[in-house]
Amino acid sequence: MNKKFLLIAVLVLASVSGFAQAQFALYGGGAFPMGKLKAGELKNDFPNKWALLNEKGDEGYAGIGFNVGMDILFPLSSVDGLGITLGADFFYNGYNSELKDWVSDLEDEGDDYFDEFTFKKPRIMNIPIMLGARYLYEVNDGFGIFAEAGLGLNMRMISPLKLEVEYEDTYGYGYYNVTETDTYKYKAAVSFAFKAGAGIMLADHLSIGVDFYALGSSNVKAKYTYEYEDDDPYDPYSEEESGNFKSKPLKCSELVLRIGYHF
Repeated sequence: MNKKFLLIAVLVLASVSGFAQAQFALYGGGAFPMGKLKAGELKNDFPNKWALLNEKGDEGYAGIGFNVGMDILFPLSSVDGLGITLGADFFYNGYNSELKDWVSDLEDEGDDYFDEFTFKKPRIMNIPIMLGARYLYEVNDGFGIFAEAGLGLNMRMISPLKLEVEYEDTYGYGYYNVTETDTYKYKAAVSFAFKAGAGIMLADHLSIGVDFYALGSSNVKAKYTYEYEDDDPYDPYSEEESGNFKSKPLKCSELVLRIGYHF
């Protein structure tokens, strides 16, 4: 379903771009997480409500990130300044200071305790595709004010979380190496989304705007895998265990300050 969703979106955007009256725009700017996506504090030095690691969690611990996007505007001849928009965006966020501190402490302790310690942090990415409307009021030839809104679907993707440690164990008077790995491979999720915003247009080609994106809410699901391997010269051993992970719904929303160039 997720591959079909992206394919349909790309085909729709590509097909409508050929219309003679269509106006194309590219955007870029800062993405500021809101609500549960931003929320997250350490309790007993652990991110207890982190939805990516705790089945009872519903917080994202997200920090400031970036947004890039594009849209196509189809002006309506019946209403001056009003047009229909079709657009796609990409959101990528870092983590808040609480989670950064936890990861830093985890890595310090891991380096002290294990021979090798690697922690790969997962990253939350959102890709909304929306159909909407924009109204531009031209104050004069080089300056205008616009308002916009849109409704559509959002695909949330999360890169894998991976923790790997290597250390030495003993047998009799000798040593052998052990590697243990925990991996969470998160599943993509699709939810309904909407946006609303306003801004200014300069010289018909440059826009500066602020938009609020409500990107929907869905459970965080993943496949969890634990792997163990050693090179004991007398009895080398390996094993693998796996299971399913599911947290409470994580609600994603972003406030975006961005600049656009309109062709």
